[in-house]
Amino acid sequence: MAICIVSLWGMRNGLSEWRESELLRYQIEKIDRSPQIDILLVGDSSLGNGIDARDWSRRLGLSVVSLPLVGTYGFEGTLNMLRRTLRQTRPRVVVVMQTLDMMRRRPSWPGALYTAQTLGDLAEVPPAVMLSSLATWDITAGMLQAAAKGESVDPAIVQLDYVPQDPARFGGPLYPRTYEPGAVRKDSAASLRRIGDFCRDQGLTCLYASGPYLNPQCEASRGYAQAIADAARQDGLIPVEGTPVCLPRADVGDSEDHVIPARRPYYSEIYRALILAAIERTNVGIRRPVASGSGL
Repeated sequence: MAICIVSLWGMRNGLSEWRESELLRYQIEKIDRSPQIDILLVGDSSLGNGIDARDWSRRLGLSVVSLPLVGTYGFEGTLNMLRRTLRQTRPRVVVVMQTLDMMRRRPSWPGALYTAQTLGDLAEVPPAVMLSSLATWDITAGMLQAAAKGESVDPAIVQLDYVPQDPARFGGPLYPRTYEPGAVRKDSAASLRRIGDFCRDQGLTCLYASGPYLNPQCEASRGYAQAIADAARQDGLIPVEGTPVCLPRADVGDSEDHVIPARRPYYSEIYRALILAAIERTNVGIRRPVASGSGL
């Protein structure tokens, strides 16, 4: 029980070591530094590599905050980042943006565990999974290792507002797949439903967007993307029409769902236009952006 308590304390404070744990700490600190948020972006690496929230803030004259983790945290990590934010402030609009194949993945209970701030954040986690994960020395050992290093957040993460990609993989082999409408998993749909239920319970306006993906598999997966949009709408989220945005090979970075850094401004503008168009169809009074001069 003592180990469980220490482990939970470490998770609550972002001190536990798991996938891209330094990124998680950075995002938690960002929540603490954001007393006001107009547009909150939550999701995974397709968001982190595809949208420049700082640029959105400058162009819109609004507070736009992006808190993407990596895909292994799943919908569960996304939901807990949303919960953390609501304990600090209330965004006017929330945009959930996940990689195209997220609805094919099993629920990420480790993602829920490593992003939990309170015991309530663990309510959906199966008890056996929670106890087996908390009642070990692994988390405590990771916390001690992090404390021994005493390192601050990597300046590269701060500069980019996300984890830098691996340039050695640019132009290398990729493994995209074409997805059929029936590929949506029931347990994954249930995870998305929990996000929708939270938004509904909190009276939040929440949108759902699929992140960019490599062509021709992207275009060939439009039926699957529509199934995702239908599931999001049924769960109370507002689908962002026109997503996923399909990428030519030259615009892909180190993964089939990562925009290459040089093209991030271009795709950030595309997603800004699509998301603002979706927002304008709601009753939320987000003012129109200033002219970007991007030619879009």
